[in-house]
Amino acid sequence: MGGTVRLNCRSALVIGVVAVGVGCSSGTPTQPSPTPGAPAPPAAFSTSATIVDAVTGVTLAGVSAGGADISGGPSGADGVLSIGSATGQSMARSMTLTRDGSVTRSLALRVPGAPIALSMIPSTFNLAAFDELLRVSTLRRWTSAPPLRIQSRVLQFTSVSAAQATGLTDVMSAADVNRLEEDLTWALPRLTGDTFQTFAGVTRTTVDEGESMQVLNTGMITVARYQGLTAATGYWGYSRWQFQSDGTVIGGTIMLDQDFDSSSSPYIRSLRAHELGHALGYTHVTLITSVMNSSARAEPNTFDQQATRIAFQRSPGNVRPDAEPSGVSPNAARGAVWSRGEGAGGRE
Repeated sequence: MGGTVRLNCRSALVIGVVAVGVGCSSGTPTQPSPTPGAPAPPAAFSTSATIVDAVTGVTLAGVSAGGADISGGPSGADGVLSIGSATGQSMARSMTLTRDGSVTRSLALRVPGAPIALSMIPSTFNLAAFDELLRVSTLRRWTSAPPLRIQSRVLQFTSVSAAQATGLTDVMSAADVNRLEEDLTWALPRLTGDTFQTFAGVTRTTVDEGESMQVLNTGMITVARYQGLTAATGYWGYSRWQFQSDGTVIGGTIMLDQDFDSSSSPYIRSLRAHELGHALGYTHVTLITSVMNSSARAEPNTFDQQATRIAFQRSPGNVRPDAEPSGVSPNAARGAVWSRGEGAGGRE
């Protein structure tokens, strides 16, 4: 013929049908017209998520997914939600999960990707109190169980911002140290939605009398009794917590007034639990009864346990109403700062 015939070819892989179709022509390919009333073809790329209630763990039906080039749902009684896309993408995609009776959740998910379990907060949950406790701005929490360091020698209080303190004459008895460790260990799972059952480790130290020790320590929670705390501040206890820019808490310090903590007050355990809450990154609650009320007279209750259970199903940096952080780079260096701190008890 004296010329070369060039063929334009297009191949398409349809997942789930297990068939490969190849069509060639000497001109521009034409797309077949969809049959009126026929269902949409299956998504070329997909993943699945099992959706549960963040408080009860019960699977949720009626959940739908949406976003740019993302669709899926509604989920069935088993909570399984199929999420599909017409295009492949290596980066996680932004999407929203919606359902009547649940708070809309915004997050990023890889499609295609491995199956995953996700939760949604019931719309009846007190999000305003949740924000007071955990999300004054963004969610802050530990991502692994912290180690606990108990200083048995009583320290001299100077200021709530002091990074160091000096050892005095008095030393806590072994029984007092045991009780302090027991109370904090009792409170830990109740303040983490049962995520942390025990501390990563417990260390007991006794600084020499007259020696100065570091009380702001990264990577652990440090607790000690202080002489003169209540006299100087009016508080039974005071705590600070250290957090990274992404909301991850990485350090905490707990100051307990020597006279109060060694008294016969019925609120010793509630105060200790309250101060542990601060060392875990939580702030005061005013809208509902909580261990984090500033009076420190309530022990962890149903709200506290449900709220922290939700918190540990979310990433640090989560914002209201329920949006996970975007643009977080796991291999980027993050600076950390110590919080201003909060006192509790002794004042109404």
